[in-house]
Amino acid sequence: MTANLLSFYEQLLLYENYRDELKGYLIEKPLWAFIGSKVSGAGVNSDVLKVVLFLKKAVEDKKFLEGIITKILNGKSGLLDQEGNDIFKDRFHYVRKNGYKINEIYRRLFNTNGGTLSLCELKSADGEIGLKIGEADYFGVINIGDVSSFKKLLVKTLFEEKTDSFTPSLFERINENNSNINILIGAKKFIEGWDSWRVCSMGLINMGKGEGPQIIQLFGRGVRLKGRELSLKRSDENKYQVKSLETLNIFGLNADYINSFLETIRKEEVEYEELRLPILRLDETKWKKLYALKTDKDFDFANHFIEFEVDENLLRTIRIDIRPRVKLAHGLESAEAETEAERIYLGEYIDLLNWDNIYHKILNYKISRGFSNLRLCKDGLPEIIRSHNYKVYAFPEQVCPQRYLDLNNLEEIILVMLRSYIDKFYTYKLRQTETKQMQFSFMVKEDDNLTYDQYTLKIEIPKDRKERQKRKREIEKIKKLLKQVDKLYQKDFDEIPTLHFDRHLYTPLVVYDKHKEFIKSGPGKLNDGETRFIKGLRDYLKKSKVNDREVFLLRNLSRRGIKFFQTSGFYPDFIMWIKHPVPSGHPSKRGELQTVVFIDPKGIRNLGNFNDEKIQLHKTIKEIENEIEFDKEPSKPRLESLILSVSNYDDIKKTFGEGNIPKHEFEKRHILFMEDEDLMDKIFKNIVYLN
Repeated sequence: MTANLLSFYEQLLLYENYRDELKGYLIEKPLWAFIGSKVSGAGVNSDVLKVVLFLKKAVEDKKFLEGIITKILNGKSGLLDQEGNDIFKDRFHYVRKNGYKINEIYRRLFNTNGGTLSLCELKSADGEIGLKIGEADYFGVINIGDVSSFKKLLVKTLFEEKTDSFTPSLFERINENNSNINILIGAKKFIEGWDSWRVCSMGLINMGKGEGPQIIQLFGRGVRLKGRELSLKRSDENKYQVKSLETLNIFGLNADYINSFLETIRKEEVEYEELRLPILRLDETKWKKLYALKTDKDFDFANHFIEFEVDENLLRTIRIDIRPRVKLAHGLESAEAETEAERIYLGEYIDLLNWDNIYHKILNYKISRGFSNLRLCKDGLPEIIRSHNYKVYAFPEQVCPQRYLDLNNLEEIILVMLRSYIDKFYTYKLRQTETKQMQFSFMVKEDDNLTYDQYTLKIEIPKDRKERQKRKREIEKIKKLLKQVDKLYQKDFDEIPTLHFDRHLYTPLVVYDKHKEFIKSGPGKLNDGETRFIKGLRDYLKKSKVNDREVFLLRNLSRRGIKFFQTSGFYPDFIMWIKHPVPSGHPSKRGELQTVVFIDPKGIRNLGNFNDEKIQLHKTIKEIENEIEFDKEPSKPRLESLILSVSNYDDIKKTFGEGNIPKHEFEKRHILFMEDEDLMDKIFKNIVYLN
């Protein structure tokens, strides 16, 4: 937010210093606007409060503000782009060239040289709270409507309540030439019907998620300008002062809002055509006796009592990052910036906190989450924080308490940590118990992986005339193909593209192609690794003898298919069945044996070690197999799992352990590498058949 402040200050400075020159461009005095989604509820109000608390800190602590600005201008903000450079390296040219004085920033932004921030409810203006320093003119206005709820939050943070019975509406006078208001904080209620040429810098608070057309209205408040001779267009001038003041700077308190914001803009600018691609299922008589894993339909986890405990393995999976998340956007293109890592240990602050208060808040959280069968232990909560296994990343000034009020912020961080652990612990126990309830049952056509009968294809149509005509021709080819849909059930086609595999329980499969990214599919396309696996399996079964074994495959859809387990919920991408007759000497004289293999082509670079639960599934699944009671002939199906690394072994071994783990150690844990030419031999001969 300090960078946002500095950016706005530079715009104000340019406006004041080049006022005469800028008259020809009809540029108005810059305005810094923070806009939120709603005014009711503590969550949104607390976001507004964060802005106010930042302004309070900036107004009342010159050393703090000057220190952060110095870091930014010296390339030490701690926020890095994807190439490792400070993200503000090429910003603030005018300030860098001419320098700055901290009192000058205060005078231009806050209408005085410093002092104590005051918030005054304007009695003659419904829903407005003015911001000023001492007896100086108001420099900002909050327009949220629900003032009473916000005032309660102010009291909790020890803000003094003040009222102003004489000052008229500040919001209504923002567009006046002599307005001293530089900062507007408010809700989307004033988006509709509000016009201003002033907005040059915009902070998004909880905006961008599900706001639809209002996002476009919001965007319009910032991008609109008068332009030369009221052309309503930006000039082609290359002068820094003109470009800076004709540019809308958007800052989000959460980078996700920037993503949603840009995506909404893209959707408004892009036209799509939708087509339907029917799916053909494999003859049911061929697969109706394939076994799948199902949880007992009478299973109710609420009936299973859980005793709270500290699990160090679970704590290793917790990563809390409260550093600023910055999204760099130019036009509609965006990229994530990184912050320099700094891990914080919270255990040293345990004795400063009110654990009775924390315990009651956690109890309320448990109730709100519906964890009625979880028994919490107050003494266990500090033990979680004492652990050295979780990871919390923050700048020291975000955590280290310097005054009594900072303990509230520290408590919130502790609560985030505890809630995260409780969620993971409860989910772990749920998955653990749920897994023990799994049973074998035959596949049915109503299975969640088989319940849809068509793909929905959304094809993007460009605005450029030549590209549009080209795309229309491609769409006509696809439409022609869909009229001869039987062909799609027999071979691959590049137009979409699709893949046909007669051992998959339905056909076709829509697959990824970097040249066809303009085609979106629901259900989603197979990614590159998944596509390579199916093509490799198909070729292997055509060329190699698998004796008297039958092989079937089914895509296991995320959030719909078979799920494992424990801390997160893992949906392996594919289920493969191998059926073969009972061998001679088997206790059963007739029937077929089955091996069910869960296969997941994936990148494993970030897993880092063999303890990750996705890797450990090769052990867990054997435990599940052993626990399932099975009394049918000829014998219980075997369960196996495989991870197929899309990354090469030479790259992966550097990130695992000490960086020198031999390949056979990966293979022993059912991790195979898709680069290997004998991959399918390893799957069928080393693991599926012999293990």
